[in-house]
Amino acid sequence: MSRITVITFDNIEEADQVRDALRDLSKRGLLTIMDSAVVVKDAQGEVKVNNQLGRNIKWGLIGGGILGGLLFFLFPVAGIVGGAAAGAVIGKSLDDDVDKKFIEEVQQALQPGTSALFVITRDEHANAVFNALKPFKGTVYHTSLSPTNEETLKRVLSERA
Repeated sequence: MSRITVITFDNIEEADQVRDALRDLSKRGLLTIMDSAVVVKDAQGEVKVNNQLGRNIKWGLIGGGILGGLLFFLFPVAGIVGGAAAGAVIGKSLDDDVDKKFIEEVQQALQPGTSALFVITRDEHANAVFNALKPFKGTVYHTSLSPTNEETLKRVLSERA
């Protein structure tokens, strides 16, 4: 089952740093990141969203591109383009994507000079995640974690190590 967590930070750098720490856990097999987005509101109030392409969309594009390549012999250029487009649609239908309206809601709530991290995860090793987040300080804006893990996450993020 996938879980969404949104954490806000009092500066513009920390959301990216936390995402990097979570990616490291993912590379080590301790966490599966289905999708993530970093929202930054700079000092002038301008919002920038750095959304990572969801895993299922990537695989859909790759699979569709391969299928299109196989159809290439019958319909040269249209086979590749059509296959990739079909793969993206299939991948998107499977994707646990961060809801764009929810991102906009959080954008509006952010103050200038702050950031937020949206991350959809699955198969996490909770203790490894909590340990990786100890150097950071943030506020849990929203989560679908269990009540126990939510409280632990809030405590870890409030006590920068």
